[in-house]
Amino acid sequence: MMRHRQLTSTEPGLLLRQSSSLSKSFSKTHRQSARQRITLTTLLYRALLIIILLLLVIVQFFGANRAIRAYKTAFILPYRQTVAIKALTSQRDKAMINAGITPIRHIFQTGRPGTASTTQFNIVCVALFLHTLKNRPELVDNTICTPASHSMDDTDYMYLLQQPDIPQAVRSHAVDDIDPVQLHPATLVFATAKDRAQTNAIREQFQQKNLNVAIVQDMELLKTLGIEFWIKVYGEYFSLDVDDIRKMTEYFVIWGVLRQCCGMQMNKLYRNELLPPQDRNEAWDRHPTCGSENTDALESRFIDTPLYVLLDEYDTMRKMNRPSAVDGDLDGTYCARYEAAVRTHGIQPESAREFDGLNSRYEELENHWEEEIRHPLGPIDHLMDVKCDGDKFIFYTAGGSFVDQIGGLEAAMRIAYSTNRTVILPPLLQPPGAVEDTLAIESNDNPLFRGRDIMSDSSSDTTYFIESVRESVSDFSAARSLSNRHEFPSWSEILNLKELSSRTGVKLIDLYDFINTKSHACMYDFYKQPFNPESIAGLTSKSEDSWAKFVDLFEEQYTNHFVALIGNVNMLNFGSNSFTSHEDLFGRYDAIAKERISEGVRSMPLSKKVSNLLQTIHGHLPKDYTAVYLKAGDETQPNVQNCKDKMVVNEYSKVKKRLQESKIAEGSTIYIASNDRIAKSCFDKITKKNYKLVHLDGNFVVGIEQNVQDMQTTSEQMEDVLIDGATKQILLDILLASMGSSIYFLEDDQFGSLKDLITRVGLSLKKKKYV
Repeated sequence: MMRHRQLTSTEPGLLLRQSSSLSKSFSKTHRQSARQRITLTTLLYRALLIIILLLLVIVQFFGANRAIRAYKTAFILPYRQTVAIKALTSQRDKAMINAGITPIRHIFQTGRPGTASTTQFNIVCVALFLHTLKNRPELVDNTICTPASHSMDDTDYMYLLQQPDIPQAVRSHAVDDIDPVQLHPATLVFATAKDRAQTNAIREQFQQKNLNVAIVQDMELLKTLGIEFWIKVYGEYFSLDVDDIRKMTEYFVIWGVLRQCCGMQMNKLYRNELLPPQDRNEAWDRHPTCGSENTDALESRFIDTPLYVLLDEYDTMRKMNRPSAVDGDLDGTYCARYEAAVRTHGIQPESAREFDGLNSRYEELENHWEEEIRHPLGPIDHLMDVKCDGDKFIFYTAGGSFVDQIGGLEAAMRIAYSTNRTVILPPLLQPPGAVEDTLAIESNDNPLFRGRDIMSDSSSDTTYFIESVRESVSDFSAARSLSNRHEFPSWSEILNLKELSSRTGVKLIDLYDFINTKSHACMYDFYKQPFNPESIAGLTSKSEDSWAKFVDLFEEQYTNHFVALIGNVNMLNFGSNSFTSHEDLFGRYDAIAKERISEGVRSMPLSKKVSNLLQTIHGHLPKDYTAVYLKAGDETQPNVQNCKDKMVVNEYSKVKKRLQESKIAEGSTIYIASNDRIAKSCFDKITKKNYKLVHLDGNFVVGIEQNVQDMQTTSEQMEDVLIDGATKQILLDILLASMGSSIYFLEDDQFGSLKDLITRVGLSLKKKKYV
């Protein structure tokens, strides 16, 4: 039996030592257990965090791919089906479409300032380049990206080359000013917005304009999903492969930092940090990241990226490697040197925006400001190595009545003859104020080419010249937007241009044909031509009433231009204020040429279409008939409103008197060459209904109602002449009146050129066998 030893009061130390030993043992065990629990908890948290991160990656991956698929389904396929097939019709483009690749050639990018618009522009530009390099490598040297201005007017649209072999992206901040008429039918529109609401509003606005909306980039999504997500979206849109998308991602991740922290358009907060104390705005925050970046190292990394190296090989694309197009080229030290210049010089006086110092330029630093701002199409100068087919051209502004437009053609031909140039014929415009009635053929009445007055409200010749040249540019852009020739109101519809050129010795080309057949040298020269304040009107005032002096001045001003934009030639003043002065001055310069051009134009060698139509209609009329041309209501003059008007009574009474003097028997049928029904009624009253008055244009569609076949034949022939109905009626009134045995006019002097025209046309037509 074991006995326990009993502790006595004389052994307290032993008891304490044992207690302490037990306590230490328990504490050690507890700490070990706690550490194990903490380690286990940490591992669980870490595992949970990893799982969450993996889930986020998976969600983002599948979400990104769903978003990309949504973009592709919503926008790429409809574009391929409805636009590309119609607008890009080369065999190579058709082969791409058949292979499931959308040919992309024309891009218009827009977005309000502060919505990462530049980022999108650079991305779509580089994507367009890679798309072209992969699918149409023969065009890659022509790929160009062009900035325009904040407000797109006709002059800015000149930068849209829109040629089938020039892949081009054009940028503007003019979100609300895009004119779909000015864009090629295959143009894709990219845009940026600050949030989802603005994205939807912009997309709806563009769709209402029937624009081909591509991607509207949302600033909120850009910040949330990051640049990598958007690069993949654009890569899918442009049918790029995985390697191209990887290169673009690497490239733009670095470029995005340099865009903020380097060069002339660096972030204003970072520029403010760099400024000397006297220029710095202390109330502004610091930039969150730029101050900690090693820009030299970042710039060097950027230069070494494969995509940078590739773009640097192409003259048209090299500028995309800069932080902004106007910066100097990167060399590994540019960013640091620019920062040093900001620290030393601060905000420069020539800064475009002194409030934050954007676009500051420094003498010791290279830049590309002038070439990008003044000559944005410079990188495709290599297309100018070929000459403009050896020809030089004149393009003038059409306007006024049909007779005014005939006069404008004649005036332009005189200048072209004297300067050895070819006349580009503008569209045949509907006369302003022309009366529309049921005979107008609406399918041929193109709203892009409505009439305009030739008179000007401008206070100076120079201002009017610029206005009229802009009208020429508008005509040019509208013609380029057409998908087929039938939409263009061409002079060749009514005139035999080959015959007219042969008779006058002046070469002619229709605007539509010029756009679709001439080389880029011709096209490019048209676009880059500035609006010289020394207008052609200014040249005439300096010519001292000498046509030879005018020709010398003209050659001096336009010597470097294949295409001379000369505005409205009807308003040229040589000392006096009349069109006749222009004609007489040329006559003293070359009387034979003056007569040849005048006779050639005013005898109007007609197209086969119009000749056949006249033959059909003339066959319905009596062998010998009398016609009266009533001016009022047909062209720039307003319709007759009151038969008691002094001009109406006086002029119509003179016509009545001449009819009586010519012994035109009472009761005879007289054909009225006017579609103004009130004018006919007034003339009927003044002649006391002694004659049977019939409108000539009543024969245009129904003839004399001989039979259904005649009516159908005439109607089809009318529709076959592809100009607007009002011009067609006026033209046929003039021609049919000219073909009568006698014709009578109003005697007002302002109609002298009309009377001369009809007389000459009549003499010419009567020589034809079918009359």
